[in-house]
Amino acid sequence: MCWSCYKPAKSCFCHDLKSFNTTTRFVLLMHPKEAKKNKTGTGRISHLCLKNSEILIGVDFSESRRFNELINDDSFIPFVLYPGESSYRVDYKEIPTEVSKLIKSGKKRPLVFILDGTWPCAKKMMLVNSKLHGLPRLSFSSSPDLRSQFTIKHQPSPVCLSTIESIFYFLKAWRKGEYPEVSSNSDDTVLLDGLAGIVNFQIKCALDPHLKSYRKGRYKTQDEKRNSIKWDKRKLFFEKENFQSL
Repeated sequence: MCWSCYKPAKSCFCHDLKSFNTTTRFVLLMHPKEAKKNKTGTGRISHLCLKNSEILIGVDFSESRRFNELINDDSFIPFVLYPGESSYRVDYKEIPTEVSKLIKSGKKRPLVFILDGTWPCAKKMMLVNSKLHGLPRLSFSSSPDLRSQFTIKHQPSPVCLSTIESIFYFLKAWRKGEYPEVSSNSDDTVLLDGLAGIVNFQIKCALDPHLKSYRKGRYKTQDEKRNSIKWDKRKLFFEKENFQSL
């Protein structure tokens, strides 16, 4: 067992990953169910790629000592990377001017919380963590060619990306918004390389008739998959006004 990515040693590709540093501090709030999915989860690979990151496992972090330390640290400006009607698209420079100035002047460092789990699990985590409700939400612009490459997973909507892809596109949008970042576009590619490693290994296993994971037929691309019917009638992202009990 590799205790870095929590995969069997024979399927580990940690030695192929080159970690890089970022100005932005990334904190992955990992759902316990995701922590157990060692075969295909992208959260741990994201953490291995990002030197300036950490993982907190749980659902409700209101009593988490580390979570509260981070959110109350005066050297940071905390955000949550999560879509929503009130989210700021960083590539369009929508972050309020006074906040933007603090970051660009170096007086404050950006701290970005990322919910790592399935979309239903991420929605539940937003629901129960009231301290996240008051944080500014960050997002980036969608485009017709922005499609998840996590082909072994069925996303509820074409706009949904895996954790590792979300970080990659966030960093790309962050620099476009002219926010200070020490990583470069070439550094960021290691994130997509990590995703490709997961996908390629899973496909290889699926094509091997000697393994239990063998399946007939290929994995469809995201464009070939039908949108999830249940998500046509359900709210995909958490919005506080939809939960009056809060």
